[in-house]
Amino acid sequence: TTSPSLAHGTVLLRIAFFLTGHRKVEFVVHEGQTLLELRNVLKCAATRRINFQASEVVRISSVAAEDLPTESAMFFIEDKFYVSGPEDYAQPILQWFSARSTSTQPAVLKMEEVTLADLQLRLGKQYLFVHHGSCEHTLVVTSCWLAGRQDAHAAAQYPLLVWQARERPKRCSVCRAKAYWEVHNDDRADAPRCLLCYTCRFEW
Repeated sequence: TTSPSLAHGTVLLRIAFFLTGHRKVEFVVHEGQTLLELRNVLKCAATRRINFQASEVVRISSVAAEDLPTESAMFFIEDKFYVSGPEDYAQPILQWFSARSTSTQPAVLKMEEVTLADLQLRLGKQYLFVHHGSCEHTLVVTSCWLAGRQDAHAAAQYPLLVWQARERPKRCSVCRAKAYWEVHNDDRADAPRCLLCYTCRFEW
């Protein structure tokens, strides 16, 4: 079966994904896509490390699925929270807010129930994306336009990756080989956050 085509006049948006002030990737999305569809393509180096670590933990030990990192995430866009996954990242913030303010709390909505057309987005404004518990990113809508002949017409092609920064490989803090593990608060490490290769993680 062929993929549905975008309707005439469909709005397209170009969204830039940042980490610590550095632009990492840019996607083009169409107005009919949900925030969950956008969330599913937003990955960073931490995503790859956590996925690798989880697969290694499963391989070398018996760990219950609920003890592994989840795919929970959150957007904060125009004073509203949009969440996905088993962990609701908005709740700790709302608890902090209610303890300090009598104002109405921001709304919390599910990503899969909200399309980009439902949002009132502003070009150039910074919006927040959080995943992996505390990994924070900035999202910026850099442009929008009506789909034309030069754009991909198959809806399934979106979100469409249109730009990606070249990443330098992370190096092991001990031997400078390629790092696969990120270790925190290890008494034997030289720093609270330490990147390690497979050998230095398991064989020393």
